[in-house]
Amino acid sequence: MQRQEEVATSNKKGPINQWQNGAVAVMNNQTQSTLSLDRFKNWAGVPSTGSFPQNIGPNSSAHFTHLRGGQYGSIAGVQYSGINACGVQCAWILAWEAPVQDSPPCPPNRVYVTCGPKTTMDALTWDQIITELDNSLTYDTATDSATKTSANGSIQDLTPDTATLSANFSLLR
Repeated sequence: MQRQEEVATSNKKGPINQWQNGAVAVMNNQTQSTLSLDRFKNWAGVPSTGSFPQNIGPNSSAHFTHLRGGQYGSIAGVQYSGINACGVQCAWILAWEAPVQDSPPCPPNRVYVTCGPKTTMDALTWDQIITELDNSLTYDTATDSATKTSANGSIQDLTPDTATLSANFSLLR
């Protein structure tokens, strides 16, 4: 509830200030490994189907809609893991905020991504992730040279009350 109160009273300004009802998302797995959902956090809102996609096949995409949580919009995060070309367990994290408020000014849309060894990603707390999200903008990118993983994400307007969220999880060559 504390995070929801912070979102509801925030006066942050950023590149895009929108009132959102939710987020329509696509996650692209650009690896040769199936990515599996490890964990998730819904700060505000829920997936329309009740859960996030459990797996994303190699070189394929998964779609979901995250419905807004009351006056707070859509604020959530997911972590997926898979194996890189060297057999190392890797993970990718995507977090987003598509806020809604009754009147302006409202917080901006935000997206945060990170990637690396699964053990390192598992050690990140949701509090650390939301702090990074609070300092993010509408586009983010991350790479990890040790695992040769890469992630990028963006969040934009789809309609006046819905954001479109996209993320790419890949391996560097």
